Amino acid sequence: RLGDYEQRHGNLPDPTVAQLLEANRPFCITWAETCDKLRKADADLQRMQRVRQSTVKMLEVLETLIDYFEDEDPGSM
Repeated sequence: RLGDYEQRHGNLPDPTVAQLLEANRPFCITWAETCDKLRKADADLQRMQRVRQSTVKMLEVLETLIDYFEDEDPGSM
């Protein structure tokens, strides 16, 4: 297709800096949006990991309390 165009119209002119910047703009916008989404996903993942760690610690405390009260002599209360 490019060859057909060049045969009919001659060589294509070199793009201007403005044209190159305009052609690059959608890529830059998409890249920025993707980076923002990745940062948000990373922050969400870190938050979920902290919640998981807290939950594990709470369950360990509960398990310790359950073990303690199961081992208690019922007459000592």
